[in-house]
Amino acid sequence: MTEIRCLCGRIAPPIAVQAAVEIETNLRCSPPSGCGMVIPHATLVSLCAKPLSRKCHPDTSAEAAKSMVGKVRESQIRALRFVKENPGKTANELASIAGDRDPRTIGRRLGELAKMGLITRETPRVCSMTRRVATVWSPITGV
Repeated sequence: MTEIRCLCGRIAPPIAVQAAVEIETNLRCSPPSGCGMVIPHATLVSLCAKPLSRKCHPDTSAEAAKSMVGKVRESQIRALRFVKENPGKTANELASIAGDRDPRTIGRRLGELAKMGLITRETPRVCSMTRRVATVWSPITGV
């Protein structure tokens, strides 16, 4: 089974993950050692079913995917922090605030955070950076 980590870094016990998947319920990162974040059932299912890389890809692809696991989590935590501190911003606006040259650095994490139930897509508006209509991101309150 895939190792499931909360954004706080705590590893969910495999038995708890398996039980949550089987009984179709959410998993909570439980205090006192956890942050209390809820990992939705749909996210658990997709994380458990999804390998880091495809079997048809070369071994180097699998190695690269494994090396990114911690970096992706760090990027998710950073993106979540910027969304919480700057609600109602587009990916390009958040990247600019974060000082990222490439908006994809933060933008790739936003969809993942939305699937985790931590942020939500709001009504699109014209982005102040690109002058194009873009998705606006906001944190989900109480998470």
